[in-house]
Amino acid sequence: MRLETKEQSPGTEVWPTPSMKRFLEILKKLYDPENYDKILAYQPQQSEVFIATFGKSGTTLISQMCHQLRTGGHMDFQEISEMVPFLELAYDVGIDPNREQIAEPRLTKTHLDHDRCPKGARYIVVLRDPAMALVSYYNFKAGWFFRPEEISVDEYVQTVHLKEPEPATQSCFCPVHKFFESWWHHRNDPDYLFLFYEHILADPETAARKVNKFMGLDDDEERIQNAVRMSSREYMLEHGDQFDEGLTRKAKAHLGSLPNGNSSKVLPKNFPKPKLSAETLAELDRLWKLIVQPTAGYATYDDMLKDNPMCPS
Repeated sequence: MRLETKEQSPGTEVWPTPSMKRFLEILKKLYDPENYDKILAYQPQQSEVFIATFGKSGTTLISQMCHQLRTGGHMDFQEISEMVPFLELAYDVGIDPNREQIAEPRLTKTHLDHDRCPKGARYIVVLRDPAMALVSYYNFKAGWFFRPEEISVDEYVQTVHLKEPEPATQSCFCPVHKFFESWWHHRNDPDYLFLFYEHILADPETAARKVNKFMGLDDDEERIQNAVRMSSREYMLEHGDQFDEGLTRKAKAHLGSLPNGNSSKVLPKNFPKPKLSAETLAELDRLWKLIVQPTAGYATYDDMLKDNPMCPS
């Protein structure tokens, strides 16, 4: 179901390159396998809201929006993951996901597939064009662990994301198409709110109103407008050190990272976006048709996006 191991890139360079081999060793150690059972055994409260996304699909935006909706303007934190714990890395960075939170409802974020995600809570699921999410993932890792000239976007995507992941007992990673397939089954369930990243960017106010209603909060206009403003790209860039994976970077410094690297989860709108090759795009399309289309019924992500507009609540 996944791309076979590649011996050769589209050009002349042999994959994996030495830089990629070093990066793969880092990835193997990113999640502490000793915490895996605790992650899956986590028992959320019934009123708790999980923010479930494939990485780089609006996770930080929705985390900040939800936090501001429940608090009405709280920014007294070092990094957003203190307020909205990332379940898969919480124990690694010294955060107990069971600890009391500053406001209700409790918020937890995850990139797990639905099968492994703890059950019994409520779930905001955000989807994004897989190709764009993977390019954004590349930019995120390229600023943190390696330089763009060391690993190309195609090598990164094909080697890291389109191959079979580590065994489930050792890895929290969920491939992008598996994420879509596993969560889509629940799109009509009452405790699930499905949103699309592209729709949120186009109409953040409607998104905030839908999220506010789903979270069971009062329809306070000032608080909603404030949450929209404080979850905007401009606002989060102004407060960049509160949205930069600083906790993870510190906890995982021993794995190796660029001395002056950037682990920000929020990048400027004009940040360069490398283009995927035709070969990589074709493989993404093949996997979509193999894994997602039989469940969702859509031949492409664009078809899914157009057929599921974000209507006002």
